[in-house]
Amino acid sequence: MTLPEFYEQLLSAWHRKDAPGFANLFAADALMVDFDGSQTIGADIQARVGFPDESRYVAKVRGVHGSVLHAIVGVVPASRFDVDSALNAVHTVVVADSGIILFQSTPARYKGRPDLAATHNAELMPALLSGETFA
Repeated sequence: MTLPEFYEQLLSAWHRKDAPGFANLFAADALMVDFDGSQTIGADIQARVGFPDESRYVAKVRGVHGSVLHAIVGVVPASRFDVDSALNAVHTVVVADSGIILFQSTPARYKGRPDLAATHNAELMPALLSGETFA
């Protein structure tokens, strides 16, 4: 499986609220650093994954460099049609033969840089308009 395919499966499992499917993509010794900074290791990922509501991710892979994928994401809250900029994030995914060994979701605050926040949202627009996950 390619790195973008791992990432696509990760977001698909999230949308399905499939905690076992989400966790099974990770290596036993993986590290997941969540949006709030909490850190979870391998076997505990399934128990830690929470699906707060009917929100969905829209994402754009910005690059793949060896075993590292870099993507931007936005969250479309339930009953809304646009991303909530306060929930924008940058995802970093590192994969080894055993699966995902690092998944980090970093808040994309862009403090004092409204141009970067606008670019982030603009890059996600094709996915938002098409109803697909990926731009």
